[in-house]
Amino acid sequence: MSLFSFFKANAWNFASPVGGRSSAMAYSSVALRDFWSICNNPAGISTWKDLSMGVYYENRFLMKELSYKNIALIIP
Repeated sequence: MSLFSFFKANAWNFASPVGGRSSAMAYSSVALRDFWSICNNPAGISTWKDLSMGVYYENRFLMKELSYKNIALIIP
């Protein structure tokens, strides 16, 4: 019998959607089919036919400590 209960607490959401389009849509990016689907919803790149690479940088609250960086590569 366990007397202790362990809970996971996160101070940061590492699963934040990337891309300007999903950011503009309040991070609702599940149904989008664009390049950044590789990070947001990998099934969205199923019909992608081009070799592509992208870099994403988001500076939150003008603090470099809170910035979010992402590099993605699609090889069909």
